Amino acid sequence: MEWLNYHHLLYFWMVAREGSVARASEKLRLAQPTLSGQIRRLEEQLGEKLFARSGRGLVLTDVGRVVYGYADEIFGLGRELMETVRGRPTGRPARLVVGVSDSLAKLLVYRVLQPALRLSDEIRLVCHEGRPEALLAELALHNLDVVLSDSPVPAGVRVRAFSHLLGECGVTVVTSPREAARLRRRFPESLTGAPMLLPGVHATLRRGLDDWLERRGVRPRVVAEFDDSALLSAFGQETGAAFPIASAIEAEARRQYGVAVVGRIDEVRERVYAITVERKIRHPAVQAISEAGFRADIDERTAEEMSFWERHGRLVASSASGILLAAGLSLKFMEIRLPAAMLFLLLATVSGGWYVSRRAWQALRHRQLEMNTLMATAAVGALLIGEWAEAGATMFLFSLAQVLEARSMDRARNAIRASSTFPRRRPPSAGKEEKSGSPSSGSRSGMSSSFVRGNGSRWTGSSCKGPPRSTRRRSRGNRFRWRRRPAPACLRVA
Repeated sequence: MEWLNYHHLLYFWMVAREGSVARASEKLRLAQPTLSGQIRRLEEQLGEKLFARSGRGLVLTDVGRVVYGYADEIFGLGRELMETVRGRPTGRPARLVVGVSDSLAKLLVYRVLQPALRLSDEIRLVCHEGRPEALLAELALHNLDVVLSDSPVPAGVRVRAFSHLLGECGVTVVTSPREAARLRRRFPESLTGAPMLLPGVHATLRRGLDDWLERRGVRPRVVAEFDDSALLSAFGQETGAAFPIASAIEAEARRQYGVAVVGRIDEVRERVYAITVERKIRHPAVQAISEAGFRADIDERTAEEMSFWERHGRLVASSASGILLAAGLSLKFMEIRLPAAMLFLLLATVSGGWYVSRRAWQALRHRQLEMNTLMATAAVGALLIGEWAEAGATMFLFSLAQVLEARSMDRARNAIRASSTFPRRRPPSAGKEEKSGSPSSGSRSGMSSSFVRGNGSRWTGSSCKGPPRSTRRRSRGNRFRWRRRPAPACLRVA
């Protein structure tokens, strides 16, 4: 094998860049005859002239320009190598080569890869799509930095890799707005006989959906199966058949494909794993992806898609139950018009238990026992034994609790969406004041620390040399005992 003398190439590159042998010799601190001799040896090795005389200067020949282009790239990469090893920023963007499983939704992949694109350092992203087995083989050969898949590394695969769970969310069934309005009324029973598109049999999501449909006794009419999630979404958009998507990308799917929500399945989970060949992730972009994961924020239907009763039905029913309960109790305590009081209490029970009884009936149909079933049973029992006031109070208080719980969940979801728009802040450097839940355990002597307690008061102090909290001393009989000592006086509370 013929080797290239890179010292000769460096001398040629310096002369070509400086424009003369004299200036290059000053930079390299070599004599001009020595430099000219090294360049002649490179020309002899290549068999071509690299410079030509032009007056009193030198110009590159056609071959010399080609060699100079390669030399410039070679020594540029050498500089970047040294800067990378020394931890300095380079001018070239870092490469992130990602393998994406074909069963993952492309909108979900974009959500996962967003943190890598928002780094301060420029990232050049390269994505390859394929089957998980083929991607794991490429990962083992270090042709990929990370593989995004909907399942961890299979047990039978002989690849030393580590699976990092990025996040999980439920599944949402969507279809055209016209079909969604019809199927939404009795979901999931309405899916029986309805046309539906499903992922391929090898997808993890497909196995979860099959189990859920079997438990519910739902038999949809499977029109087609797709290994590629993008192809499944495209067919769902054009054919109007129902198809499942990850709940985390529900809002984007509705905007892009023009579909509406039929129902949500929280029991079936869509998971995303980042698979790497190293247990501790070192690539900065992969670290950003692993730390951020993906948000599973689910946007509800807009006000135009929901009727007044769908948006405020629970609140109206609970309010009516409270008013009727107050009226019935007032008439009962005043002992006037007792039949009217019983009627008000009965109406309060029916109004407060309207949604509760519907959920209880659905649970009984699927042979499940939940809180709605128990509360409905308690109310019916109270009515049977003649305790109409207790039945009305039970239904009113339980329906009110459900309304408050729904409102708190909406507020929490909105707070998560608002906080997710804040820019990421890097952790403060060592030695600076930090606001955290506990002081740094690795502080050295003489360094100050600060944190905020749960009640809002600030604790400040400086770690200094002083006696420990307890010392071990040898006593008679070669036995050890502990002696308590006071804390250092340098700690103070502000």
